[in-house]
Amino acid sequence: MALVVTALSAVAACSPSDKVIARSDFGPITLEHFDDFLLTLPPAARNVPAANADAWIESQLRNFAMRQILLQSEQLATQKASPEHQARELFERVTLLGSLVAQDISQEVTIDDAKVQALVEEMNEANLGQPLLDFQHIHLPATGDDAQPVRNTAEELVRRAAEGEDFAALARRYSQSANASSGGLVQQVGLSDLDEPYRVALTALEEGQISPVVETRTGFHLFRLIRRLQPEPTPHDQLEISARQRLQWEAANNAVNDLLNELRLNSPLSVDNTPWQIGEWTVDQATIDRILTPNATTEQRDRLLGTFLLALEAQNRGMETPQVEKALMQQTDARLLQEELNRRRLAADAAIPDDAVRPFYDAQPSLFATDTSYEINLAFVPQGSDSYTTQQSLLETVKQLRAGASFEQFVSDQSVGPNRDNGGLIGPVQAGDLNRLGTLIWHAASALDEGAISEPIYLTDKILSQDPMLLRGGFAIIRLNQRQAAQTQSFEQAREAVRRAYAEQHRQRLDTELVNRILDDNGFEIVRLPDLEELRQ
Repeated sequence: MALVVTALSAVAACSPSDKVIARSDFGPITLEHFDDFLLTLPPAARNVPAANADAWIESQLRNFAMRQILLQSEQLATQKASPEHQARELFERVTLLGSLVAQDISQEVTIDDAKVQALVEEMNEANLGQPLLDFQHIHLPATGDDAQPVRNTAEELVRRAAEGEDFAALARRYSQSANASSGGLVQQVGLSDLDEPYRVALTALEEGQISPVVETRTGFHLFRLIRRLQPEPTPHDQLEISARQRLQWEAANNAVNDLLNELRLNSPLSVDNTPWQIGEWTVDQATIDRILTPNATTEQRDRLLGTFLLALEAQNRGMETPQVEKALMQQTDARLLQEELNRRRLAADAAIPDDAVRPFYDAQPSLFATDTSYEINLAFVPQGSDSYTTQQSLLETVKQLRAGASFEQFVSDQSVGPNRDNGGLIGPVQAGDLNRLGTLIWHAASALDEGAISEPIYLTDKILSQDPMLLRGGFAIIRLNQRQAAQTQSFEQAREAVRRAYAEQHRQRLDTELVNRILDDNGFEIVRLPDLEELRQ
């Protein structure tokens, strides 16, 4: 077997495969063993400059020895032999084999071009069928005993608006919504962004029409549809790619389900009475119970049994190849090694005495202060086609909010931001989390007094592109409910955080010491690779 790094090619060419290049208490490491290990490295990791070859080879040899020592240690051998680990490895195996069957079926599926084009047309119609709406809104709050008189007023407003009275003037006079001062104007909102009662009412309207009275838990509403704006169509080639992928997935999924139904009908095996044999594994009810959670549903159990059936089908198709086995074992070995190293690392961290970490805290106690936390209400209103008009309307809205209008109602009526059903409430969150909503929002919140309301904050598309909750440019308005100032913690309060930070800062040193200690404890010794004469004999 040829080595994959140039630096070792001379050794491979001149040395028998059984030459020992290192030793440990668990036995010798031959050139062939090491060569096998190097083949598992990513290709980019094998290109080593000749000047650093010896150091790199020694480092990789130490890594390989660690792998051998840990995998053969008593604890890992016990882990690997435990029923829990066996059940987990079985699940990984059958999932891998089941996915191979699904991939095999997916490759067999062919999609008719006519179906693709039909779906493209359907998707295009759906895309064009979701317009953005400009409309006016009047909200008359009502609860309990006063509901009927308020409904009568709402019915009267519908009649007056239908007879030609200016809807904007009626909104400014009667509406209790936050946008009343702008004539109840709401711009460029998608139907999917609206609550269902609003969506149903506006869908039924033609441009210029007035809706009947709409009743919700907050009162009575009237709408006047101004116009529908059609969004830009998605390019045909993008729709075609999406349509083909969707049809491919649906067809493959249906084919897999059909195969599963056939396997269920034809299989005499039942996990409740007759164990299943999957390769070297025997599957019985105890194995199933170890894989599933204690409160597993019937659907989860059925899905697991389906996975087993697909694994059996994979074996029937000859898919349990050596490559699959190797991939599975490497995955299992890597996880076991990481678990063992993490366990030893945590033990090393826990052993760090207070005397060692206290100077680390004393040097920079501010590092361990709690961050400032905020609780805010956030409203986000799209800018629409005329950002200036939207801004002027929101400036009037801010005046009303500061005069006592309900911020929660404003969020419900106009916002397309997060937590709309909860008044746009966010928090308490720390400053870093608030900053992720947008730097401008964090700056505004940090400048407000508790209970104060910000001016409209303009957020551009570029800023919003980092945040999937805000799809278009527009204006945010926030109300600061509470701010909890950062507080310095005593060493006793911050002990665990200090210990973690200290250990992280010194992780490389601790890891090196840990590896050296494990290697030394297990008698690891390298036959120096530069001394090639001994290997050539």
